[in-house]
Formats: sequence, structure tokens, C-alpha cells
Amino acid sequence: MGACTHRLMAKAAGVCHYSEIAYEPECYQLRARVAWLLTHTVEFLESYPLRLDDPRLLHNSILLRRRALPTCRRCPYIRFRTDEAPPLCPTGEIIEIKGAASDRVQ
Repeated sequence: MGACTHRLMAKAAGVCHYSEIAYEPECYQLRARVAWLLTHTVEFLESYPLRLDDPRLLHNSILLRRRALPTCRRCPYIRFRTDEAPPLCPTGEIIEIKGAASDRVQ
């Protein structure tokens, strides 16, 4: 959703670089919400008592803490030119969003 919103805003504003619309309310709020959600998800998973018992849960909690959260806090997507940006943001690529639960990490 965030990358789509950034693309829509960039197109509507007629800009060549995402940094030009990075602080538009819709774009900024989406990035802030993702960072907030990741922060709280990481905290929740780290306090979950059975986290170490499930390899998938452990893998995903480490991935969120070590890669997704730091990436989202410094959102590299807004550094792209609009004509060079990938369809997914870097975190979307890290966690391999594919749309179906059966396609996720096994």
C-alpha cells in the first residue's frame, strides 16, 4: 500500500523523485505507521514465551527486528527516482509479500 501511495502521489504531483513528496501527509503517515507497527510487533514477538520453540516464528521475528525495522525507519524507497523505483519497497522485498499465507516462509 505504501509504495502504491507514493507512486500515486508522485504521479499526481508530477515529480521525478520520491524525496519530493516524502513529507506529503499521506506518504509520511504511512511510513510512520509501518515503523510504529514493526516496532510494536518486534516488542510483542520478543516477549512471546514460545518464540524460541517455533523455527518460523523465530526466523520471522529476527527478520523483522534485524532487517525490516531498520530499513523502514530509514525508508530507502524515498531515495529512488520515480522511473527507477521497484514495485515493492525494500521491506516488501525482504519479507517476500506474495499475497497468500501459503506462499510465506515455511
